[in-house]
Amino acid sequence: MEPELKGKNNILLIDDEEDVLKVVGRRLEKAGYNIWTAASAKEGLAVLETKNPDLILLDISMPEIDGIEMCKRIKERPEMATVPIVFFTALDSVEDKVRGFKLKVNDYITKPINHQELLARIESILSINEHYIDISVRDKLTGLYNYNYFDKQFSHIFDIAKRYGRIFSLVIVDINNFKRINDEYGHLCGNFFLEKVAENLRMSFRKVDIIARYGGDEFTAILPETTYEQADKLIERIRKNIGILELDYEGKKVGTSLSFGFAAYSEKMEDKEVLFYAADQGMYRDKKRKE
Repeated sequence: MEPELKGKNNILLIDDEEDVLKVVGRRLEKAGYNIWTAASAKEGLAVLETKNPDLILLDISMPEIDGIEMCKRIKERPEMATVPIVFFTALDSVEDKVRGFKLKVNDYITKPINHQELLARIESILSINEHYIDISVRDKLTGLYNYNYFDKQFSHIFDIAKRYGRIFSLVIVDINNFKRINDEYGHLCGNFFLEKVAENLRMSFRKVDIIARYGGDEFTAILPETTYEQADKLIERIRKNIGILELDYEGKKVGTSLSFGFAAYSEKMEDKEVLFYAADQGMYRDKKRKE
């Protein structure tokens, strides 16, 4: 999967009318959005193989695969579950609208398109969806992605790598002696440690990396387009910076260390569990060296 532009929302515009692609695409780019265009549903599906849009604008009346069928195919993809879809329609048909809303389409825009209305609706939908995503995919304590989001992205990126020969690496991070911290200083201190580790990880990894709290005192990071050698260098730098942590908690010095394991995708791997196991074993080897 290609890294998306940070600071911009990415919109996929699918319409078989060339004028719509040019005019609407240009207006949206001027408004600060990053735009990908597709002249058919098939082209749109090809874009979705390598890119993750924040919103999809979809013409309902297209040859071969119409907007309704295209919407069904998009919604079948787990990684697209939270991506809002807005239909363009030349016909103000109640029947089409009902069909669309049953597929959980977020809104309709009637052609000819009023660009002020379109921009206002896009801004509103993205704002609401961002709030929903923050609630549904973020870990409440650390603010990192949660397990469910990580698992969906891991599955999607693994499938992309297997299908198109792409590369990526997986990192697993564990807080050593975390039970001792909870037992000696209490769970509030443990939570404080989790928050600080998450903050350090967020600052240490790259913007394109997907960092998540896997569960308990364990964290994961997906590194897109990253070889084993590149991951090794990155982890070595992170280990030097935050491998040993000593934090002030209510006037007390509380210290521990982090264990790291990582592995890179190989075409020989049959499923994502093989990759996860390889990274997990690396983490346990690192942990034993520190015992």
